[in-house]
Amino acid sequence: MSGLCGFLRLDGGPASLATLQRQMSALAHRAKHGKGHFCAGPLALSHLATHVLPEDRSDSQPLADHECGIVLVADIRLDNRQALIGELDLDAEATRWPDSHILLSAWRRWGEAMVDRLLGDFIVIVWDQRSRKLFLARDATGQRNLFFFHNEEIFAFASEVKGLWPVDEVPKRLNDRFFSHLLLPTAGYAPLETAFACIRAVRPGTVKVIQADGRSHERQFWSAKPDPAWVGLREAEYIEAYRETLKIAVICRLRSIGNAGLFLSGGFDSSLIAAIGGPHLAAERRKLQCYSYALNGDDRGLPSPNLRWIESCNKHISGLDVHFVNPVGKTPLSDWVTAIHQADGPVPGYHYLTSHILDVSAQAGVRVILDGHGGDLTLNPCSPAVYLNHLICTGRLLRALRELPAMVRAGGVTWRHALQSWILAPFLPDALRRQWRNFRGRPSRAGVGILMSDALQQNLAQEGIQQADFPPSGRSFRPGDREDYHRRVLERHLGNASVFLSNESAHRGMDIARPYMDRRVVELGLAIPITLHYRNGISRHLGRSAFGDALPPGFRRGDNRKEIMPLDHHRRVLSARAELLALATHCEQRQRQTHMNFNRIRMLMARACGEAPEGEVIRDAAKAAYGVLIAAFIDHHDQSNYRPD
Repeated sequence: MSGLCGFLRLDGGPASLATLQRQMSALAHRAKHGKGHFCAGPLALSHLATHVLPEDRSDSQPLADHECGIVLVADIRLDNRQALIGELDLDAEATRWPDSHILLSAWRRWGEAMVDRLLGDFIVIVWDQRSRKLFLARDATGQRNLFFFHNEEIFAFASEVKGLWPVDEVPKRLNDRFFSHLLLPTAGYAPLETAFACIRAVRPGTVKVIQADGRSHERQFWSAKPDPAWVGLREAEYIEAYRETLKIAVICRLRSIGNAGLFLSGGFDSSLIAAIGGPHLAAERRKLQCYSYALNGDDRGLPSPNLRWIESCNKHISGLDVHFVNPVGKTPLSDWVTAIHQADGPVPGYHYLTSHILDVSAQAGVRVILDGHGGDLTLNPCSPAVYLNHLICTGRLLRALRELPAMVRAGGVTWRHALQSWILAPFLPDALRRQWRNFRGRPSRAGVGILMSDALQQNLAQEGIQQADFPPSGRSFRPGDREDYHRRVLERHLGNASVFLSNESAHRGMDIARPYMDRRVVELGLAIPITLHYRNGISRHLGRSAFGDALPPGFRRGDNRKEIMPLDHHRRVLSARAELLALATHCEQRQRQTHMNFNRIRMLMARACGEAPEGEVIRDAAKAAYGVLIAAFIDHHDQSNYRPD
């Protein structure tokens, strides 16, 4: 995962090479294999190279074409190389070119319109010296990051937010709106926001054009919608499409000059990647390096169900090399300052686990590591409430009556939970739901929203930012609403892939790749009818049918229920309880912007200490730790660090 940075002066002044060099220093961890820059007139830009693909070894950027009058830099993994080489009528030598050279040929042929033809994860920046325009393009689903600051004097950009701080004009002010999204994910979610005011991300699937006089415009070349070729197929055709499309998405992400790795959690999505990637690499006499948390079992000495499914994958799928890692002595407070610096934002409470896996895999020569993120957003949406609601509202009552008891058995839940959460809740008005939660003594705000201070909520309400009805819990779906709901849920996550995970990987010279967020997978997922996601109470029906011959037996039957977070994490949170509460108190005393409700952080931690470590209690501990880390990030970037606008 290479890095890009630079700026375009809009005030008529020349670009400063010294400023560009400071940006490059801030992103030096992305320059594992060299760096190059261009600085002339109002523009300065740099490419910081980390070689991941075999073709990267011969790459040297920026690329200049004096005949066309352009300069090009790119951070890219091009998945349709061969197709583009054919369309461009390039000779056989082009098969050994780095992706950036193919892009340059594509620009010569099609100009800005080349981005419509690209498949893969990319950021492309082109400076047209003749028209004095800067073109920035981000891949369809936003798997590579590019952040920018824009005022009357300058347009600055970088692969990480920290790459913008060396530019004098960029202020370092926290963004209250970002924290509203973080704490209330339903509050008008905007994935282009960052933790800092005035710094935003380039929109996925978009070309952003900046002229030298400061004017700008955008063109969206892709949006989340079903591919017409996938609409209205028979079930057998969807099974085949599922199989072939996901195989393509996984295999194209295994290309690497080193080993390929996988975060293997034991859940369905990551295990399906293993079932595709393992045999493919085995045919090349290689192995997929799989990394899982070493689980210590629960308080009764029983093994975690995650361990069972990971070992089942290792037994039944060829080409896997499974490693159990255990960050001994680490807690959510371990190296938290380094973590938030690398992430450019608050980090999750389990950051020490992810960081340790990345350390171990990097030492083993892994250069690209795959992640199952997005499976339940694209091919495998698995909300029982949405599925049953859709059946009821479209008149399929008999099928709903057949599926409900089967879903209760398959999900291992009580009838009371199923009726309340899956059947009644979607039809209840939000006001009634809030009254019921208050009657039971539970805060009306969901998830980590309980940690938002009343003052911040009031400030946001004055700006018109409130907890929105999303997902739509206060009304039932009308026919056709479900498809729109699926698209809106997905769009909330496009471009919002974990910045923490992407930056952490880049610090180790690695690339993070998410097959389920491939645009072809997204377009197929949006075309699949909801009625094909469940069968006989078992979720992910198409995936189990498409890969029934490749998955372990338990996965085919739908037995693989998985813990979200290992119980050992809960113990580590509680072992650091005193330090977490001390840090919370320190932040409470120092904070000038009151974002967090520290009394509720203490309440959650006390509740987590008072009961057996399971269910709601584990979530309480995780919420409390996350809240402290958010407060620590805010404190770390207090007013003393700000630059004036």
